[in-house]
Amino acid sequence: MKKSIFSTSIIISLVYLSCATNVFAQETNISIKANNASKVQSSSEIKINLNETTSNAEKSINLQDENPFEQSTLATDKFVQCNISAAWEDFKNIIKTTPSNDFNYIYYANKMAELGFFDLANTSLGYAQDKSLVEKTSNAIKKTYFPKTALKHETEIDLATFYSNIFFNDQSAEALKELENKKSTYAQIDYANYLMACAADKLNQNSKALKYINIAISQNPTNLNYKILKTKILVENKRSIEALNLVSYLKKQNINITEYKQKISSLEQYILYKSDKSKWGKNYHLGYYYYLEGDSYKAIRTLQYALINKKSKGKAYGLASEIYFNTKEYEKASEAAKNSIKFEPRNPKALMTLGDIAYRKKDYKTALTYYKKINMRGYDEYLADLKEAKCYQKLNNTKKAIDIYTKITKTYPYAYEAYYDLSFLIPEKKEQYLKISQSINLKFTDGWVELAKIKMDKKQYNLAEKYLSNIYYIDENNYRYYY
Repeated sequence: MKKSIFSTSIIISLVYLSCATNVFAQETNISIKANNASKVQSSSEIKINLNETTSNAEKSINLQDENPFEQSTLATDKFVQCNISAAWEDFKNIIKTTPSNDFNYIYYANKMAELGFFDLANTSLGYAQDKSLVEKTSNAIKKTYFPKTALKHETEIDLATFYSNIFFNDQSAEALKELENKKSTYAQIDYANYLMACAADKLNQNSKALKYINIAISQNPTNLNYKILKTKILVENKRSIEALNLVSYLKKQNINITEYKQKISSLEQYILYKSDKSKWGKNYHLGYYYYLEGDSYKAIRTLQYALINKKSKGKAYGLASEIYFNTKEYEKASEAAKNSIKFEPRNPKALMTLGDIAYRKKDYKTALTYYKKINMRGYDEYLADLKEAKCYQKLNNTKKAIDIYTKITKTYPYAYEAYYDLSFLIPEKKEQYLKISQSINLKFTDGWVELAKIKMDKKQYNLAEKYLSNIYYIDENNYRYYY
């Protein structure tokens, strides 16, 4: 079984899109889908499709099952069907009996926080042993999801019931009414006000949604999830400039986790899609959004509409070249990049693709010429420098490579690839740099392999096995798991 559960509910997924465009919580996807599944339609026809979850509450959990993520699915089914107390007990038992592995504990901590089981999230985090690996993610989970003050167990269960009814049982109106009727109980709880905002948002009661999310933020100004929801509400109120300002704020937060950075970029593209007045512009941003959400096929199909307008061809071809390269369609990538350059000679994505193609052919000097021309801005603006350093590394100019990598790590502390590459150039710090790299991106399988090698060389086979098991949880088809 492919570990799609982890890939859709990963470290630091953001429930903004649980109220809007894309939930990567609760092992369900809320994705923007075309009306006809066999065709990608123009952006004006895109519908929001919420919470397609298969329930399976009748199945019991076998805690002897070696796959903890399958157990999680069964417990989640109970949550979806509003059997909250039973789901809580199941998750508690799963966390206690899951194989001792920090990767597992982070997964469950993130999932519990998403569902509003904050006490269980803390319990799971408490089991983690290698603090150097999990500290960044642990702090990010708390800053993204946790309420300002700890909730009593009974309150958590009650609010989780509202959560389930709002997101899975089409009872937003009933949940909102009951929450409002119990203001004396819930008015001072920021998470309760957040849930009221979610319910109002699902009911398209934009002014009420904005009212409650503002209350939640005033009660807990550091919670990022609340601000993420507010961006969506602002977009629905046609206040895109304010929404983009909030995205700018979110980008500046000191959360150096790859998934967080990527999802904020995805959120930004969604806002631009909603606010762009031109049809080609909407399709460009929607295609970009699909790409960031991992649907390359739909991204390419949507970008075809952006190619209709001559002004957008350079950008659209440039993005298409990146997508084709990452899906290993190298001839199409090259063609798209060259087409982009015709319309926009300095397009950074096209130059990056041409450089990557040359690098892949081991023509490192040509690759360098392309990388040096790139002027990128945004989350991944360090990539051109990173690839320059890789070329110098291949050309045996180790000092130049180290200088560039080091500069990247100081300016972009979330650049996990730079730490990974440095680990090979500074052997005495190899394990230190690898652990930093993995703490930023727990899904990075190359890093787990190298850490496992170090532990095997030291005859620490138990730790090596744990690191390799992480690869299996990310992708069981990765042959390196059988190392």
